[in-house]
Amino acid sequence: MSGTYRVFEDGVLISETKNVLTAAGKAAILGIMAGTTPRISRLGLGIMPTAPGGFDPAVTDTTLNFPLVDTPVLFTIPLYGGASSKIVYKSRLDETVSGVIYEIGSYNGPEINEPLLVSFGDADTDVVGPAGGGANDVRIGPTSPQLTTTTALVITKAASAGSLLPTDQIALACKPSAATASVITIIITDANGSTATKTFTLAANTSYQVIRNAVNTFGFVLASGVTTFDWDSISSVSAQRDAAANNIILDGLAVLSPLQAGELMSHAKYTTPLVKRAGVRMDIEYELTFNLA
Repeated sequence: MSGTYRVFEDGVLISETKNVLTAAGKAAILGIMAGTTPRISRLGLGIMPTAPGGFDPAVTDTTLNFPLVDTPVLFTIPLYGGASSKIVYKSRLDETVSGVIYEIGSYNGPEINEPLLVSFGDADTDVVGPAGGGANDVRIGPTSPQLTTTTALVITKAASAGSLLPTDQIALACKPSAATASVITIIITDANGSTATKTFTLAANTSYQVIRNAVNTFGFVLASGVTTFDWDSISSVSAQRDAAANNIILDGLAVLSPLQAGELMSHAKYTTPLVKRAGVRMDIEYELTFNLA
Protein backbone atom coordinates (compact mmCIF):
# COMPACT_ATOMS: atom_id res chain seq x y z
CA MET A 1 0.00 0.00 0.00
CA SER A 2 1.14 3.54 -0.69
CA GLY A 3 -0.40 6.98 -0.71
CA THR A 4 0.04 10.33 -2.43
CA TYR A 5 -1.27 13.78 -1.53
CA ARG A 6 -2.00 16.24 -4.33
CA VAL A 7 -2.86 19.88 -3.76
CA PHE A 8 -4.61 22.05 -6.34
CA GLU A 9 -4.97 25.83 -6.31
CA ASP A 10 -7.86 27.06 -8.44
CA GLY A 11 -7.74 23.72 -10.27
CA VAL A 12 -3.98 23.79 -10.97
CA LEU A 13 -1.75 21.12 -9.41
CA ILE A 14 0.82 22.85 -7.18
CA SER A 15 2.10 19.99 -5.04
CA GLU A 16 2.41 16.21 -5.08
CA THR A 17 4.03 14.32 -2.23
CA LYS A 18 4.23 10.79 -0.87
CA ASN A 19 2.97 9.98 2.58
CA VAL A 20 3.90 7.62 5.38
CA LEU A 21 1.14 5.20 6.33
CA THR A 22 1.18 5.11 10.11
CA ALA A 23 1.00 1.91 12.12
CA ALA A 24 -2.53 2.84 13.17
CA GLY A 25 -3.35 3.62 9.54
CA LYS A 26 -2.28 0.21 8.25
CA ALA A 27 -4.38 -1.50 10.88
CA ALA A 28 -7.33 0.80 10.18
CA ILE A 29 -7.19 0.14 6.44
CA LEU A 30 -7.53 -3.58 7.09
CA GLY A 31 -10.50 -2.72 9.31
CA ILE A 32 -12.03 -0.63 6.51
CA MET A 33 -11.73 -3.61 4.16
CA ALA A 34 -13.36 -5.84 6.75
CA GLY A 35 -16.10 -3.30 7.40
CA THR A 36 -15.19 -2.88 11.06
CA THR A 37 -13.50 0.55 10.96
CA PRO A 38 -14.84 3.90 9.66
CA ARG A 39 -13.35 4.93 6.33
CA ILE A 40 -11.11 7.93 5.80
CA SER A 41 -13.53 10.77 6.44
CA ARG A 42 -11.46 13.93 6.72
CA LEU A 43 -8.07 15.51 6.11
CA GLY A 44 -6.16 17.61 8.61
CA LEU A 45 -3.66 20.34 7.73
CA GLY A 46 -1.18 21.85 10.13
CA ILE A 47 1.73 24.19 10.75
CA MET A 48 5.12 23.42 12.27
CA PRO A 49 7.96 25.09 14.16
CA THR A 50 11.10 26.03 12.24
CA ALA A 51 13.08 23.04 13.44
CA PRO A 52 10.65 20.16 14.03
CA GLY A 53 13.41 17.59 14.37
CA GLY A 54 13.20 16.35 10.81
CA PHE A 55 10.54 16.59 8.14
CA ASP A 56 10.21 12.85 7.62
CA PRO A 57 6.97 11.61 9.18
CA ALA A 58 7.13 8.47 11.32
CA VAL A 59 4.91 5.40 11.38
CA THR A 60 4.45 6.05 15.10
CA ASP A 61 2.88 9.49 14.58
CA THR A 62 -0.50 9.88 16.26
CA THR A 63 -1.36 13.54 15.61
CA LEU A 64 -0.32 16.59 13.61
CA ASN A 65 2.21 18.90 15.20
CA PHE A 66 -0.20 21.86 15.33
CA PRO A 67 -3.49 21.32 13.49
CA LEU A 68 -4.72 24.38 11.62
CA VAL A 69 -7.93 23.11 10.04
CA ASP A 70 -9.93 19.96 9.41
CA THR A 71 -11.71 19.43 6.12
CA PRO A 72 -14.21 16.61 5.50
CA VAL A 73 -13.82 14.21 2.59
CA LEU A 74 -16.45 15.32 0.10
CA PHE A 75 -16.42 12.18 -2.05
CA THR A 76 -14.30 9.18 -3.00
CA ILE A 77 -13.47 7.67 -6.38
CA PRO A 78 -12.75 3.91 -6.42
CA LEU A 79 -10.52 2.74 -9.29
CA TYR A 80 -10.32 -1.05 -9.31
CA GLY A 81 -8.66 -3.46 -11.74
CA GLY A 82 -5.27 -4.46 -13.13
CA ALA A 83 -2.16 -4.84 -11.03
CA SER A 84 -3.20 -2.08 -8.66
CA SER A 85 -6.37 -0.57 -7.32
CA LYS A 86 -6.84 2.97 -6.05
CA ILE A 87 -9.22 4.96 -3.90
CA VAL A 88 -9.06 8.73 -4.34
CA TYR A 89 -10.35 10.91 -1.48
CA LYS A 90 -11.21 14.49 -2.45
CA SER A 91 -11.70 17.48 -0.21
CA ARG A 92 -11.69 21.28 -0.41
CA LEU A 93 -10.53 24.06 1.89
CA ASP A 94 -12.90 26.94 2.46
CA GLU A 95 -11.82 30.11 0.65
CA THR A 96 -11.75 32.02 3.94
CA VAL A 97 -8.97 29.80 5.33
CA SER A 98 -5.45 31.21 5.11
CA GLY A 99 -2.19 29.95 6.53
CA VAL A 100 1.17 28.33 5.90
CA ILE A 101 0.76 24.55 5.62
CA TYR A 102 3.61 22.24 6.59
CA GLU A 103 1.82 18.93 7.02
CA ILE A 104 -1.21 16.95 5.92
CA GLY A 105 -2.79 13.90 7.51
CA SER A 106 -5.85 11.76 6.96
CA TYR A 107 -8.18 10.54 9.69
CA ASN A 108 -11.06 8.11 10.07
CA GLY A 109 -14.11 8.74 12.17
CA PRO A 110 -16.30 11.83 12.47
CA GLU A 111 -15.10 15.40 12.91
CA ILE A 112 -15.97 16.52 16.44
CA ASN A 113 -14.77 20.11 16.50
CA GLU A 114 -12.24 22.41 14.90
CA PRO A 115 -8.71 21.62 16.12
CA LEU A 116 -7.79 25.31 16.07
CA LEU A 117 -9.12 26.68 19.33
CA VAL A 118 -8.19 30.35 18.88
CA SER A 119 -6.52 32.31 16.10
CA PHE A 120 -5.23 35.52 17.62
CA GLY A 121 -5.06 37.14 14.18
CA ASP A 122 -8.78 36.55 13.60
CA ALA A 123 -9.81 38.58 16.61
CA ASP A 124 -9.79 42.00 14.89
CA THR A 125 -11.90 44.42 16.93
CA ASP A 126 -12.27 42.22 20.01
CA VAL A 127 -8.56 42.20 20.84
CA VAL A 128 -7.78 44.16 24.00
CA GLY A 129 -4.12 45.03 24.40
CA PRO A 130 -1.15 45.68 22.13
CA ALA A 131 -1.44 44.63 18.49
CA GLY A 132 1.68 44.40 16.35
CA GLY A 133 2.58 44.86 12.71
CA GLY A 134 5.74 44.70 10.66
CA ALA A 135 7.47 41.65 9.22
CA ASN A 136 5.95 38.73 11.09
CA ASP A 137 6.59 35.02 10.69
CA VAL A 138 2.86 34.36 10.75
CA ARG A 139 1.61 30.84 10.02
CA ILE A 140 -2.10 31.31 10.72
CA GLY A 141 -3.99 33.91 8.72
CA PRO A 142 -2.47 37.04 7.18
CA THR A 143 -1.40 38.73 10.42
CA SER A 144 -1.12 38.17 14.15
CA PRO A 145 -0.86 40.48 17.17
CA GLN A 146 2.30 40.89 19.21
CA LEU A 147 2.83 41.03 22.94
CA THR A 148 5.01 44.15 23.15
CA THR A 149 4.48 44.86 26.86
CA THR A 150 3.32 42.96 29.90
CA THR A 151 -0.21 44.20 29.25
CA ALA A 152 -2.57 41.26 28.78
CA LEU A 153 -4.02 40.60 25.33
CA VAL A 154 -7.60 39.40 25.59
CA ILE A 155 -9.72 37.79 22.90
CA THR A 156 -13.45 37.57 23.56
CA LYS A 157 -14.63 34.88 21.21
CA ALA A 158 -16.97 31.90 21.47
CA ALA A 159 -14.99 28.69 21.00
CA SER A 160 -15.06 25.03 21.92
CA ALA A 161 -12.23 22.65 22.73
CA GLY A 162 -14.63 19.72 22.90
CA SER A 163 -14.54 17.01 25.53
CA LEU A 164 -10.90 16.62 26.55
CA LEU A 165 -9.05 13.92 28.44
CA PRO A 166 -6.61 14.99 31.17
CA THR A 167 -3.67 13.90 28.97
CA ASP A 168 -4.88 15.81 25.89
CA GLN A 169 -2.80 18.87 25.11
CA ILE A 170 -3.28 22.55 24.34
CA ALA A 171 -0.58 23.91 22.00
CA LEU A 172 0.55 27.52 21.64
CA ALA A 173 2.12 28.73 18.36
CA CYS A 174 4.29 31.83 18.69
CA LYS A 175 7.55 33.53 17.68
CA PRO A 176 9.78 35.67 19.95
CA SER A 177 11.74 38.59 18.54
CA ALA A 178 14.81 38.08 20.74
CA ALA A 179 16.75 35.05 21.95
CA THR A 180 15.56 35.46 25.52
CA ALA A 181 13.73 32.84 27.54
CA SER A 182 10.19 34.04 28.16
CA VAL A 183 7.02 32.92 29.86
CA ILE A 184 3.50 33.45 28.54
CA THR A 185 0.53 32.91 30.83
CA ILE A 186 -2.60 31.69 29.06
CA ILE A 187 -5.95 32.08 30.82
CA ILE A 188 -8.98 30.38 29.26
CA THR A 189 -12.38 31.42 30.64
CA ASP A 190 -15.57 29.44 30.08
CA ALA A 191 -19.12 30.75 29.87
CA ASN A 192 -19.63 30.14 33.62
CA GLY A 193 -16.68 32.34 34.56
CA SER A 194 -14.41 29.44 35.54
CA THR A 195 -10.76 29.76 34.47
CA ALA A 196 -8.03 27.38 33.27
CA THR A 197 -4.54 28.85 33.62
CA LYS A 198 -1.12 27.64 32.45
CA THR A 199 2.31 29.17 31.81
CA PHE A 200 3.98 28.33 28.50
CA THR A 201 7.78 28.61 28.58
CA LEU A 202 9.45 29.81 25.37
CA ALA A 203 12.98 28.71 24.51
CA ALA A 204 15.74 31.33 24.29
CA ASN A 205 15.78 31.63 20.50
CA THR A 206 14.00 33.54 17.75
CA SER A 207 12.62 30.49 15.98
CA TYR A 208 8.93 29.87 15.48
CA GLN A 209 7.87 27.72 18.43
CA VAL A 210 5.06 25.35 19.31
CA ILE A 211 4.73 24.70 23.04
CA ARG A 212 2.38 22.05 24.41
CA ASN A 213 0.91 21.52 27.85
CA ALA A 214 -1.40 18.73 28.97
CA VAL A 215 -4.85 19.62 30.25
CA ASN A 216 -4.09 18.09 33.65
CA THR A 217 -1.22 20.58 34.15
CA PHE A 218 -3.57 23.60 34.00
CA GLY A 219 -4.71 25.26 37.19
CA PHE A 220 -8.50 25.54 37.49
CA VAL A 221 -10.53 28.04 39.47
CA LEU A 222 -14.19 27.05 39.26
CA ALA A 223 -17.09 29.45 39.50
CA SER A 224 -19.56 29.10 42.38
CA GLY A 225 -21.83 26.09 42.00
CA VAL A 226 -19.78 24.60 39.14
CA THR A 227 -18.03 21.26 39.47
CA THR A 228 -15.95 21.17 36.28
CA PHE A 229 -14.45 23.49 33.66
CA ASP A 230 -16.58 23.63 30.52
CA TRP A 231 -14.27 23.19 27.52
CA ASP A 232 -17.33 23.29 25.24
CA SER A 233 -18.22 26.91 26.03
CA ILE A 234 -15.10 29.08 26.04
CA SER A 235 -15.90 32.79 26.19
CA SER A 236 -12.43 34.38 26.22
CA VAL A 237 -8.71 33.70 26.06
CA SER A 238 -6.01 36.00 27.40
CA ALA A 239 -2.24 35.95 26.96
CA GLN A 240 0.25 37.84 29.10
CA ARG A 241 4.04 37.67 28.99
CA ASP A 242 6.57 38.15 31.75
CA ALA A 243 8.93 41.12 31.91
CA ALA A 244 11.50 39.70 29.48
CA ALA A 245 12.64 42.15 26.78
CA ASN A 246 10.85 40.37 24.00
CA ASN A 247 8.15 41.09 21.48
CA ILE A 248 6.22 37.85 20.96
CA ILE A 249 4.01 37.15 17.97
CA LEU A 250 0.99 35.07 18.97
CA ASP A 251 -0.51 32.92 16.24
CA GLY A 252 -2.97 30.63 17.96
CA LEU A 253 -3.98 27.88 20.35
CA ALA A 254 -4.78 24.38 19.10
CA VAL A 255 -6.24 21.24 20.63
CA LEU A 256 -4.18 18.05 20.38
CA SER A 257 -6.62 15.26 21.15
CA PRO A 258 -6.10 11.85 19.50
CA LEU A 259 -9.49 10.75 20.86
CA GLN A 260 -11.24 13.59 19.05
CA ALA A 261 -9.12 13.34 15.93
CA GLY A 262 -9.58 9.62 15.35
CA GLU A 263 -6.64 7.63 14.07
CA LEU A 264 -3.95 9.46 12.10
CA MET A 265 -3.82 7.07 9.16
CA SER A 266 -1.28 8.82 6.96
CA HIS A 267 1.09 11.74 7.35
CA ALA A 268 3.05 13.94 4.94
CA LYS A 269 5.34 16.88 5.75
CA TYR A 270 6.83 19.68 3.65
CA THR A 271 10.24 21.31 3.95
CA THR A 272 8.93 24.07 1.67
CA PRO A 273 5.43 24.89 2.92
CA LEU A 274 2.26 25.37 0.95
CA VAL A 275 0.65 28.78 1.30
CA LYS A 276 -3.13 28.86 1.47
CA ARG A 277 -4.32 32.35 0.53
CA ALA A 278 -7.69 33.76 1.51
CA GLY A 279 -10.08 33.99 -1.41
CA VAL A 280 -8.36 31.21 -3.33
CA ARG A 281 -9.87 27.74 -3.74
CA MET A 282 -7.59 24.89 -2.62
CA ASP A 283 -8.50 21.26 -3.28
CA ILE A 284 -6.79 18.36 -1.51
CA GLU A 285 -6.66 14.88 -3.02
CA TYR A 286 -5.38 11.76 -1.30
CA GLU A 287 -4.78 8.73 -3.51
CA LEU A 288 -4.42 5.40 -1.70
CA THR A 289 -2.97 2.69 -3.92
CA PHE A 290 -3.06 -1.06 -3.34
CA ASN A 291 -0.48 -2.94 -5.41
CA LEU A 292 -1.90 -6.40 -6.03
CA ALA A 293 0.74 -7.90 -8.34
